[in-house]
Amino acid sequence: MTSADVSTTVRASEPQGPRRTTLSRVSAEPADAALPGPRVRGRLRGAILKRAADLASLDGLDQVTIGRLASAMGMSKSGLYAYFTSKENLQLATIDCAWRIFEDRVLEPGDEPLDALLERWITYYEHEVFAGGCPFVTATAEFANRDGPVRDALAAAVQRQLTALENAVARAHASRLLTDGDAGQLAFELHAILIAGNQRFRISRDPAAFDHARAALARLLAAEQPSARDSREAETDLPALDHIALAVADPGAMAGFLCEHVGMRELDRSADRVLVGADTDATKLSLATADGTREPAALARLVLRVSDLQHAAARLPAGAEVQEEGPDLITFEGPEGLGLGFTLVTGGGIDYDVGDVVLRVADPEETRNALAGVGCVPRGDALHIADKRIKLEELPAWSDRPLLDHIAIRVASVDAIAVRARERNLEIDGTPAQDLLTIVLPGPERIRLDFVAATHRRQTK
Repeated sequence: MTSADVSTTVRASEPQGPRRTTLSRVSAEPADAALPGPRVRGRLRGAILKRAADLASLDGLDQVTIGRLASAMGMSKSGLYAYFTSKENLQLATIDCAWRIFEDRVLEPGDEPLDALLERWITYYEHEVFAGGCPFVTATAEFANRDGPVRDALAAAVQRQLTALENAVARAHASRLLTDGDAGQLAFELHAILIAGNQRFRISRDPAAFDHARAALARLLAAEQPSARDSREAETDLPALDHIALAVADPGAMAGFLCEHVGMRELDRSADRVLVGADTDATKLSLATADGTREPAALARLVLRVSDLQHAAARLPAGAEVQEEGPDLITFEGPEGLGLGFTLVTGGGIDYDVGDVVLRVADPEETRNALAGVGCVPRGDALHIADKRIKLEELPAWSDRPLLDHIAIRVASVDAIAVRARERNLEIDGTPAQDLLTIVLPGPERIRLDFVAATHRRQTK
């Protein structure tokens, strides 16, 4: 990737339509018969918050008060108080407004190549969408050493920026545009260059700061481009997490739940098996008829990626017990004890695709080493298969009748995986075929991995 590639102009679209992501919630607006009608009032609220974001970018979020904003808008304090009942609510709403504008300008459409995303990001700074530059840059420095909801909302915004970059890097890895590596680390470095370019421009007012940022981005990405690699190492690449096979008492009922409440659709059906997934290109779930009752055992949870967490939660059946595990993750239980979850992911991808497979194992370190030995990439607290993650929990929960039958992974070369499995003394189940190899991970859980040749897509078991 050259500097010219990164510098290709990609114009940001104007904000339009309903937004998907909400960083913070503010108090409901009080009813007031003296206020304008809902449509006019909504436009006025948007104008107020845009002015608040401009003030925050210039002087800091702490200077955004109801009194100062009322003066800037030519309104009375009482009139503005009808919209925001406290300074904190005003600040949270300002962060949310700034995020929506950033998302429209930078993260949409969300499935662009990494270089196009970076160009949109620089253009957002370059065009000074806010009067004083990006309000997140100003406000995060201002609130870095404080505690409370405002700091938490800012931290969430920065994390979502990093997540969007990490997702774009993962797509580049999956497309072989960049060599496989730590997507989180590369996203951190890209983000640092973007912030540095913005800061240099704000202090110098010299547009050349953005040229320097583009050159730095191009140099960093050029260092990550594929080069001639050892052919055997290339053969052990894992292009995709193909499917997860479950043995269930009633495949039809399980498929009905997943399609009606969890955003999937039925892709195929036979007498004893139903195949569901968010899309034909997504990781699929193969639901086969079990010979009797099964137990969740080693399968702790399947976490699906969504762009609107609240909308996804609203699809769940009435009375479903939902646990909030964090600002971007909720978990719940499906039929037959199947652990499920939704996690918020911005920046593109397939809604309701499987993102994380969480496994319970007696010895996470042993299982992690085995997975890494056959090509899964350790990054942070997870092992990656392209843009999907396997997470391990230390909790012995094996069973003779597990819900999880196997995890199927597409691989460049089944033979190369077989060699690596033998070198690491991993158990191979049955006789390897030309297009299929099954290994059993160490430990009492006996988790099975099916490696399927990427060039020969066999029918999902």
